[in-house]
Amino acid sequence: MNKLLTKIFLRKKGKWELILGSLGFLIGLAMLLICLQFLFDIDFIFNRRLSLEKQLDYIILSKKVNLTSVMNKNSAGFSDREITDIKAQSFVEDSGIITANEFTAQATVSAFGKGFITELFFESVPDRFLDVIPDTWAWNEESDTVPVMISRDFLLLYNFGFSQARDFPFISEEMLKLVHVELEIAGNGKDKILNARIAGLSDRIASFLVPDSFMTWANKHFSNSRQPRPSRIIISVRNRSNPDIITYIHNHQYETSKEKLRLSDAGFTISIILGIVALIGILLVVLSFIIFMVTLRLIISRSYEEITLLIDLGYTIKMLVKNLMIVILPLFGIISTAVSILFITSITLFHHFLLEKGITHPGVMYPVILFTGFLFIAAGIAGNYLSMVFSIGGKRRR
Repeated sequence: MNKLLTKIFLRKKGKWELILGSLGFLIGLAMLLICLQFLFDIDFIFNRRLSLEKQLDYIILSKKVNLTSVMNKNSAGFSDREITDIKAQSFVEDSGIITANEFTAQATVSAFGKGFITELFFESVPDRFLDVIPDTWAWNEESDTVPVMISRDFLLLYNFGFSQARDFPFISEEMLKLVHVELEIAGNGKDKILNARIAGLSDRIASFLVPDSFMTWANKHFSNSRQPRPSRIIISVRNRSNPDIITYIHNHQYETSKEKLRLSDAGFTISIILGIVALIGILLVVLSFIIFMVTLRLIISRSYEEITLLIDLGYTIKMLVKNLMIVILPLFGIISTAVSILFITSITLFHHFLLEKGITHPGVMYPVILFTGFLFIAAGIAGNYLSMVFSIGGKRRR
């Protein structure tokens, strides 16, 4: 009997409309759930991963060099008010001043039978901003040697640039600590010769770093001028992809490494794109709802005479709706299965791609997303059921 009723309802077209609605619902729901999972993963990669690992990102700020700063170097420094304003920003976890040398420095470098003389600059930062603190980093006025930390990039530039041009030997990280440096500092009518050693390499700060204690002592005794304003500030942030950071830097015309902010732009752009795709998915789901309901109303409208006859023969509205639901439920079953396969396959491939790139990801499928899919399917079934009840009931009241 159920097959007979199904033929009565679907004999006057309706099959292709239902298939079209099912396809739209499947594509829309799959797009929505996959985009939601991607958004959660992107949020974890760009935002929450560092929080969970209790890590911070570090950004170095400076002012743009313009005609005013060329004429007056002190204008390129940060005032106390500007430093206070930077510290007060919600995205700043901590901040510190990068102190530059106010004296001249000349280094005589000798190693493995080769040597050269060069002028240097030095900077110092509070130890909490260093990515590595060597065992020999401490310094006081009784110390025999000044520890110096250089950027790892400087070692690469020496090995693959300077050393080849001057026929100097390559220097490994282990050999670097054996290099002897005679450091001559001068200023304020005084000079002093000190021994120095490369204590370590920094991946965070591109500079020649010395301990804060040495910089304070040397600037105090050899400075040629009054203490200038700090020209560079280092800040630690929990979430480098926070768009407020880019906005603040641009509004105040500060400068920083573009590479540091590229990740922020990428994360923001990806989130926007995924949000748009998710919105398209929602629109497809809503459109498929409408197609389903309109199609069922058309089927019922075209079968008005048959419905009237069946009701006169003793069939209830509930029995007729149940028969139509026998057609609808398998469609939603197929949709649920297809969406699950598409979702699991897409997320598995995406997580595998992240793993190949060495990117940490949660590696899970969030229950809230699966629950969202279940709600949409349940809403689709319930909506179509109510639509059929009201449609057949309306026909009967005529």
